[in-house]
Amino acid sequence: MVCEWGMSERLGPRAFVTSDQGFLGNGSRQRPYSEEIARTIDEEVSRIIAECYQEAIIVLEGRITFLHKLAEVLLLNETIDAEEVDIIVTCPKLTEENKAQTGLFG
Repeated sequence: MVCEWGMSERLGPRAFVTSDQGFLGNGSRQRPYSEEIARTIDEEVSRIIAECYQEAIIVLEGRITFLHKLAEVLLLNETIDAEEVDIIVTCPKLTEENKAQTGLFG
C-alpha cells in the first residue's frame, strides 16, 4: 500500500518501488530512495498494521457473543451453511429449547 500505491499521509501519493520482473517474477527490486525514506516507510507500514489490528480487535469484541455461538455450533457439527449462520446471528440467546428446534446442535 505504502510503497507501490502511495497510500500514506506522511509520504504522500507517490510510489517508492520500481520492479524489474525477471524470470518467473524473481526480478530484482530497486530502491530509488534514501535510508531516511526507508525508515519512514517502515514506520508507516507499522502504523497501518497497528491501526488495522486495533480495528480488528474492536470488531471481534463487538461480535464476541456471535463468535462464541458460532464456535459452539462448529465444535458440534464441524460445518455450517449460510442459513445456519443467519439463525445464529438472529437468535438472541440459544437456550436448550431453541437449540433443539434449530437442529444446529446435533
